[in-house]
Amino acid sequence: MITLYFAEIKELLSFEWYLSFINIISDERKQKIIKQKAKTDKLLLLYPELLILFEAQKKGIHYNASLDFGRYDYGKPYIKGHPEFQFNISHTNNAIAVAFSEYQIGVDVEKIRTEHNEWLKNNLDASNRIFSKDEVMYILAKKNKQALRFAEVWTGKEAYLKCKG
Repeated sequence: MITLYFAEIKELLSFEWYLSFINIISDERKQKIIKQKAKTDKLLLLYPELLILFEAQKKGIHYNASLDFGRYDYGKPYIKGHPEFQFNISHTNNAIAVAFSEYQIGVDVEKIRTEHNEWLKNNLDASNRIFSKDEVMYILAKKNKQALRFAEVWTGKEAYLKCKG
């Protein structure tokens, strides 16, 4: 079974609420959060970690000092000793996506931007290295949907790569 969370970060937490959660997350994530200047960027890192702890708890993986996060060869995170608990995180601008499964999983989220269309048109040689000819034809086929189709193909590829590491 796959569980997927998506959230837009619209309102900032009160500082007290933020402080109450910063102390229960991994030291690695805590250090990344502390380095961020913008509050939204701090939350883009905090929320996925809280969701991971929530889902782990639901699966009987209790958070404690011995809960150890690791990284696969290409940087994909996992909880050591729990191969049945797989997850992946993505964030963009002010939104996050976190996916959970008992098997390897990848997720990607992107803000749909009209400049993707211009990039694709101006860089067809580069796009042919990133996208197959069929994918380029699919993206360009509907003028009013090119940005949406670009994001659809891009996020699909990105999620696949993140799944495989």
